[in-house]
Amino acid sequence: MKKIFSLILAVMIIISNTAVSLAASDYSVRIDKTVYSPGTYMSIEITAASKEWFSVEILKGENTLASLPASGNNVALKVLIPANWKNGTDYVLRAGRGSDIASVGFEISYDTGGAIYALSVDKTTVKVGDKLILSGTSNVANAAVQYSINASGGGFAPKTGEVIIENNQFECFVDIGPAYVAGTYAVKVGGNNVFSNECVFSVINTPKVGAISALPQSSKVSAGATITLSTSTQNAVIYYTLDGQTPTKSSALYTSGGITINSTATLRAIAMRDGYENSDIFTQTYTVDTIIIGGVGGGAGGGGAASDTIPAAGGAVSVSYNKSGGAVTLTLPEGKVKEIIKNAVAGTAGFDLSGVSGAADAVFPAAALEQIAGAELDVKIVLPKGTVTLTADAAASASSKAGGENVAISLNAVSRSDLTAVQREAIGAGDLVFEIKIMHGAQAAHDLGGKVIVTVPYSGALPVAVWYLSDTAELEKLDCVYDGAAKTVTFTTTHLSLYAVGQDTDAPVINPFADVAGGTWYFGDVMYVYGKALMGGTAENRFSPDDTLTRAMIVTTLWRNEGSPEAEGSNAGFADVAQGSYYKTAVDWAAASSIVHGYGGGLFGPDDPITRQDLAVILTRYMDYKKIELPVTQQWIVFADEAAISDYARNAIQILNKLGIINGVGNNTIDPKGNATRGQAAAMLHRFITAIQ
Repeated sequence: MKKIFSLILAVMIIISNTAVSLAASDYSVRIDKTVYSPGTYMSIEITAASKEWFSVEILKGENTLASLPASGNNVALKVLIPANWKNGTDYVLRAGRGSDIASVGFEISYDTGGAIYALSVDKTTVKVGDKLILSGTSNVANAAVQYSINASGGGFAPKTGEVIIENNQFECFVDIGPAYVAGTYAVKVGGNNVFSNECVFSVINTPKVGAISALPQSSKVSAGATITLSTSTQNAVIYYTLDGQTPTKSSALYTSGGITINSTATLRAIAMRDGYENSDIFTQTYTVDTIIIGGVGGGAGGGGAASDTIPAAGGAVSVSYNKSGGAVTLTLPEGKVKEIIKNAVAGTAGFDLSGVSGAADAVFPAAALEQIAGAELDVKIVLPKGTVTLTADAAASASSKAGGENVAISLNAVSRSDLTAVQREAIGAGDLVFEIKIMHGAQAAHDLGGKVIVTVPYSGALPVAVWYLSDTAELEKLDCVYDGAAKTVTFTTTHLSLYAVGQDTDAPVINPFADVAGGTWYFGDVMYVYGKALMGGTAENRFSPDDTLTRAMIVTTLWRNEGSPEAEGSNAGFADVAQGSYYKTAVDWAAASSIVHGYGGGLFGPDDPITRQDLAVILTRYMDYKKIELPVTQQWIVFADEAAISDYARNAIQILNKLGIINGVGNNTIDPKGNATRGQAAAMLHRFITAIQ
């Protein structure tokens, strides 16, 4: 089980007269009491001579129990004392940098005769269908207790469930089902009439527009076919696109006349009604009953027709298929296979299924694979989730083991919820997991007599690595190649199983920018935002640190920090934010999340330089969106250019300046309307993201 204990921070004012303090040369530390018990809070006030970052640590003897970075001249913290901290007088709180440390001792004292539980929840607002995570600590090492949930207003049958304590820690998931009507609830953990503190959460039940259905249901249609859409929610309106783009209110409005399909198209539709949550997006690719075969190029899929063919041979070859669920069974008689072999490029017979909606398995007749392998050709399959290439030896092995049955080859993303607990523990929080399978009927092949080359999409933090993930959660690191232009990772294996793809935190970030020298003040900051895939270059080998940051750039950076979420059902409606622009989804997400509001008049100004005060406002709104509170003093700092700060930005600048994120530019000035450079923005984002993590 992962270490659950964390520092809980809150804005506070020290008012106790029983405070204890001890100062070093540049730091002083003050706590509100000398004796604490588990489940209570310690209030801390730290004064520093510099605004530079320093560390705050709590130790028992030589063991560090908790630590976090801090910055600013005045820092106020609250720390929840965990239930598993033992009685003792050898606890120390210390703050500082290097050898310049201020420290103060305190005691933990409580009656050890009874059980103690300290509880926290991962969020305070949930919707039906969400999971609420309960976590905490106990002085009981290992036990099975229960949680209890009650509605504050009554009329709710209390919900209970088992909580397993292991090594003084616990974590469990509560499914918020339909029984949870909108309202406020309280949850506690315990047993034998001894309970933890209560945590309060709210349930918001917004009705959701019914799912969209389409007629005809088949994805194979003839030219001129009419598609009709409907939803069970009355008075809902439907918007759609035919190019695979996410539908919004600015997309085409569906009418009773239906949608005419004249050529292969990906229909995406969404239903909306005021006061309701938007429906799930309906997606269907309508196409003819063929796929394109030949020497297929590309990397992680998404393209459709083959491109690597021999021009002298007349281009690509069409192969019929039948689709059942996610299985796409190819019709490959001997004559068709000979045609594919004839048109193969660079020793590869390619099969592009990326345009087949919902394709999960490419199903080959064993004889066809044997025939291709006999021609000493590799077999390359482009699927929606990536590309799998079997060397000729591997294809021959797969066909020989099939015993005359079909061979199904698949590459699919695996949800974290489908992993075992130990596997989830082993991988990183942002890692992607893929499963590669070759099936002979109902029998899975694991080891082949050749190599399998896999390419998957990756747009996460750098540098990237690939690990084989075993059933027992052991990780084996593999060599891989990252293509920055295509945003794909390629690796080679001889074993078919689960593979994790994510940031290699043990490897250094390699500087790709010729204009970011190692000795510059922003070097470490640029490497941080580049390594986290938050900011990229402006051109090949260039970061342009002295260029101004635009409004679109900062919004895109925060959107990437959130994991690049889809802004489904959201359209900011800014006339100057073009459909298909790199920042369109990011701006829609930020507007829907109240992080940006635009200039008014339907304009956002994506290419406008962002001022320092607007950057401060956007960052504090992002903190509000994530429900993050960081402690700052209430003392108002008066800058020499205070009058130049716009009223809407005053509070944001105060907060971020006190946190050491946006610093002055000299002579007690903040330069609120000066433009932020990309180098400055990298430094601010580095400090900001470190502070809110």
